[in-house]
Amino acid sequence: MKRKIIRQGNGSFTITLPVQWIRKNRVADDSYVSVQEKNNEISISLDPGQSVPGKVSIHLSTSHPNFVRTAVSGLYRRGYDIIEVRYDKISKRLFYEICSSLYGFEIIEDDKNTITFQNVSNEPDLNISSILHRMFISIEEMLARINGFIDNPCRETIEPLKDLDSLKSNNIKLRDLCLRLINQKQLYEDKSYELYSMILSIEKISGECRRIAEHISSIKNGAWVSYRNNQRHFRALQDIFHEFNISFFKKDVFALLKLGEKCRDSLLTSLTRTNKKSTRHESHILGSLKYILESLFSANSRAIAILIVLSGPDTG
Repeated sequence: MKRKIIRQGNGSFTITLPVQWIRKNRVADDSYVSVQEKNNEISISLDPGQSVPGKVSIHLSTSHPNFVRTAVSGLYRRGYDIIEVRYDKISKRLFYEICSSLYGFEIIEDDKNTITFQNVSNEPDLNISSILHRMFISIEEMLARINGFIDNPCRETIEPLKDLDSLKSNNIKLRDLCLRLINQKQLYEDKSYELYSMILSIEKISGECRRIAEHISSIKNGAWVSYRNNQRHFRALQDIFHEFNISFFKKDVFALLKLGEKCRDSLLTSLTRTNKKSTRHESHILGSLKYILESLFSANSRAIAILIVLSGPDTG
């Protein structure tokens, strides 16, 4: 790669460093680099006195699976490339399960009471917009399977709902990858809050879709009529989410504004009114629908802020 030499005052010259190298090595504004000269060549490297970039080491005294997952996943989302975990008594299996949920990571060291995760992927080639699009498509598939069951409730249409758990797990993986890229690439600056919130709201929708599938699988055949009675709500929800997907990636702010009004005034009001006179199963169903709509309304609001104030979802 070529760099232009820029004159600075009398006798000083500067060049810019590749931003990919800066991001990968976590080089801060006040960092030092080592410059070595040999014949007509100059090499630039990190100051040997600095700590390994992107590495963190923690000690976990608890073995609670949720705490361990949260701790490791949190460091992954922060953008660290090497995560060394020292522990007292935690199942090795749990660490390997956690690793499988972290995109591009592998366990490179597995010693007694110490385990090390490391990033082995080429993350600079990843694009947040394309990852978000995969999340959107996955949720559309989840809603389509739920509606397929509602249109024709039987054992054949309930079978595809069993895969919703894997789709939900994959969305969590994509969610964490998006959040990691925001931190690692230092994207968006003041935009990150809106993007973070939108991504979290979208993932909540997939989580609730999985809970709906679990509820369908747990109730008796006779109670399936509760879903059939609310067919129009589910169909409207699927249509609204599809419209949200299309409008966001087309950067159609006016369509998103209209969609927000539809979520808030029309469908959400109807669900609240219907919920007052519903059976136990219907209350559970409508509660899930309302939760999804509230999450979608939140995601839609953040999307509008991103497109109007923050110049769109593209990250390069």
